[in-house]
Amino acid sequence: MLDTNEFDRLVAARDMYKRFFAWLSEGRIELLVTHIQRDEIMAIDDATKKTMFLAMLGRARSIPTRGAVYGVSRYGEARYGGDEDRKLIDHIRGDRWDRDTNDAPT
Repeated sequence: MLDTNEFDRLVAARDMYKRFFAWLSEGRIELLVTHIQRDEIMAIDDATKKTMFLAMLGRARSIPTRGAVYGVSRYGEARYGGDEDRKLIDHIRGDRWDRDTNDAPT
């Protein structure tokens, strides 16, 4: 699983992107994504970058997030957890609630 920022790094290093995409296509590696990465990628304005990201998503396996955050998580694409999940999400978000919420339930 890659944070969306890592997708940016792959696209910036075109040779690495080509190698990574080939490994995905050959089944040598598996890319896991949640709706969080998909949602962030769908919001990208740069058409070239978005196309390259979507090509990787087309080879990825979607999994549910661990835990859910109201207003962020998608119904059916998040595992609703208990206190342990809530504590983990709160720890990741810390005092940067708005900025880090998308990273918390992945």
